[in-house]
Amino acid sequence: MEKKYHIMVADDEPSVREILKDLILALGDEYNVYPVADSFEALHFLRSMPIDCILVDIFMPGLNGLDFLKKIRPKYRDLMVVIITGQPSYDIVLEALRLGATDFLAKPISLSELRKILDKLKQQKEQAQQQKEPASRSEQLSLKTMTEQVHQKMQEQYTLHALGEQLANIRNTEEFYANLANMALILTGGIQSTFFLYDQVLGRLRAVTHTGDQTSSDNVLKVASQAISQSDPLYLPAEKGSGKQRASLSSISLPIRLRGELLGVLHVNGAPGKDIKPEDIAPLQLLIDRSLMTLENLTLHESASANLYDTLRALINSLEARDPYSRHHSVRVTRIAAYFAEKMGLSAEMIDSINLAGPLHDIGKIGIPDAILLKQDALVPEEIEIMRQHPVVGDNIVAPLNLLPRERSIILHHHERWDGLGYPMGLAGENIPYLARIIALADAYDAITTDRPYRLRRTSMEALAEIQACAGTQFDPELAGRFVDIMGQLGAADEISGDMAPVPQSTELLLSRQQFDMLKKKYHSKIIPLKDHKRSSAAPEQSAAARTEIK
Repeated sequence: MEKKYHIMVADDEPSVREILKDLILALGDEYNVYPVADSFEALHFLRSMPIDCILVDIFMPGLNGLDFLKKIRPKYRDLMVVIITGQPSYDIVLEALRLGATDFLAKPISLSELRKILDKLKQQKEQAQQQKEPASRSEQLSLKTMTEQVHQKMQEQYTLHALGEQLANIRNTEEFYANLANMALILTGGIQSTFFLYDQVLGRLRAVTHTGDQTSSDNVLKVASQAISQSDPLYLPAEKGSGKQRASLSSISLPIRLRGELLGVLHVNGAPGKDIKPEDIAPLQLLIDRSLMTLENLTLHESASANLYDTLRALINSLEARDPYSRHHSVRVTRIAAYFAEKMGLSAEMIDSINLAGPLHDIGKIGIPDAILLKQDALVPEEIEIMRQHPVVGDNIVAPLNLLPRERSIILHHHERWDGLGYPMGLAGENIPYLARIIALADAYDAITTDRPYRLRRTSMEALAEIQACAGTQFDPELAGRFVDIMGQLGAADEISGDMAPVPQSTELLLSRQQFDMLKKKYHSKIIPLKDHKRSSAAPEQSAAARTEIK
């Protein structure tokens, strides 16, 4: 293919020059690329051969990008000059435009942004062939046009850098979608933004986050659905109402694809009297392009975490299935704790944390030898010391799940005591995480009302009396009082147990014997001398509730 376009890359970093050259050549066979190390070498090339476009770094030793632009523009009026910058600066953008810069590229350079530059080069060269431009670019620009371009370029610069800061703090896809919608409003000055996920099975969109004025969200789903059928963004101008036809706001709907598959649609509505313009599509597309890698990483991480969580749930189910006295213990404790939290009026987020981490609160027992874990008689002191390591082992096991601190605290601290005589850290009073204190009450209640090898189950009222007796020593006195009041209400125990019909073993999430033995061997290696952990050596009084700390 004929080499129709001659492009120079001026950057003092060899790696940047090579990457840009490879990217340009990857976008077409019609390009010749000439890498140069500085502005002086670039000037020599310009004098000796025709160049259509030059990509020049803003910061280079000797003659920087702006000085280079200032030097060449009077003589090379038709040359397309693209400034490469790694830092957003209003002054730099404004000065570069005044000097006649054609466009900007921000580091790290994306293939999609580079493609736009090359498309602009082709368009500019075609226009130049049709007619000779009468004046330089800077002379043609009116003040209004220049101001609009400055605003657009600053928006793009802001997107690249502010987005990087935002993405660094995002933990999951839910936060990602909310940040994406919020950033879309900032970029466009719109009034409302919605992110829709596309359900591949049902073939329809589902809104997952809304930002801005919700009263302007009428007809949003219908408009966003129209964008699915086309590969390009959908722009709709505002329309005035007439007769039965209602007025509509200007809007942009951008289909988002991940690895070729439709992921969803980002929709933004303009404000009444302040329309979104087609020019707003470019910064929005830039926002999406730069976000997709983060989204893909988050999606892969959540998928891996979900698989690990299912494995750990299967592990705890298999562990409890081997001991008839603890079968479904983790499920019961979780439901009791969630019921108690709901009746106390805790937030949905706190209850969700209980439901997520509660089933895993005893996962560390997989590291305890069977001779201790399944022992029918009371444990001797040495065995108690080993058993008391299960919260630490459990905390290590769930570390890859990226749980919130309050969720990990359920696993690590559910055997701490209000008086500081618990384990593994010997925390006392308010230093014990709140949700761990709630799980401790539910754990004790379930242990007392369940048959054990060394005693028969006791009634709900007897369990509550025991918990009340231990308030202020083993348990948070305020929480213990509220637990006794709530669980002592008529029908409370029945309401919880009504959801606890035994799960048929054939439908339970269980591991094979080989899988179970392999994991048990792996996590048994995590047992370490308890002296390495800070905790009180004093032995707490052995009430019935206190004995639940041991097994």
